[in-house]
Order: sequence, then structure tokens, then C-alpha cells
Amino acid sequence: MFPALSRRLVPRIATTRSVLPLSSIPAHSKLISSSSLAPFPSRSASTSASDLANLPSESPCGGYLAIRTLAMPRDENMHRDIFGGFIMSQMDLAAAIAAARHSKTRVVTVAVDKLVFKKPVHMGDTVSCYTWIKSVGRTSMNVRVLVISKNGLSGGDTVEHVTEGMFTMVAIDENGKAVRVPPLED
Repeated sequence: MFPALSRRLVPRIATTRSVLPLSSIPAHSKLISSSSLAPFPSRSASTSASDLANLPSESPCGGYLAIRTLAMPRDENMHRDIFGGFIMSQMDLAAAIAAARHSKTRVVTVAVDKLVFKKPVHMGDTVSCYTWIKSVGRTSMNVRVLVISKNGLSGGDTVEHVTEGMFTMVAIDENGKAVRVPPLED
């Protein structure tokens, strides 16, 4: 039997959080000037590995770099590859960032479609999620997420097309009700 824990030894969980309204967050980081955003030539459905190696940090295929992270040991499975679930969670976050930027409101994931893993990610690799909004409905947005990895441990410049998928996001208000989203700009 374990001795009963004193109430003061158990950490208190915060019950409130402060949330900044999306309107107070600039569309682009102050560290990135709008003049450094290079347009990407096409919105093609397939991207070659050589194209991926030359992707700019902003505006690939009409979208932008939503997340770049380092694959860490805590994200490995027993075969020393990075869990697919970790990659999927990064993709979901990236899709939410893109959809929230477009709709300027809260968003939720309602569907994931056509998610195919093509290459494994290894500990030490840099994982980048590129996103762009493919279509917009009345309250929903289809966000394509492309994930690439760059080998970090060997010091090489190997870039791999890891996976891509389509995420359907719905814009909601503070009460969780679906709200209209603006149309795509051409």
C-alpha cells in the first residue's frame, strides 16, 4: 500500500488560461519581412525530392511553413523510427495554424483524408510541415499538409518527402458553433 499523499504534495492544475485573440497576432512573424516571401511556381499535387530540397521557408505551393521541429528520442518507437502519431499530430497542428490564419477564428479538425507515409523519420531529423488551403466551403476549409524531413545526424543534405494529407477544418465561435469563413483569394 502506498501512503496517502498530502494534498499539498499534489501539484495544482491551472483551471484558467489566457488566450490572445487571433486579431492581435500578426499574419507573419516580425522576424520575417514580407519582401523575403518568395512565390512558389505551382500548386501541383506531386512534388519531387529535388523540389523539396529547394523549398523556401515561406510560400511553398501557395502556402507557408507552419511548423518546423526536431525529431527527439521521446518521439521514437521501438525500431528507432519516429512514431507516425507524432508526425500526424504535427500535421494536425500545422493544418490548424493555416486554417486559423485564414478564418481568423478558432478551428477544429473534423476529418483527415489521404494520409500516406512514404518514408520514415529518424531521431535528429528536422521535420517541416508546409501547408496551404486547397478549398473553402461555407464553414470548412480543406488544408493540404506536406511533410518533409532533412537528415540532421549525419550532417548530410538528404531531404525526404515523408507524407502528405488533406485535413478538413471547421471554423467555430466561442460557443463551438460553426461560423462562415472568407473565400480564397486568387
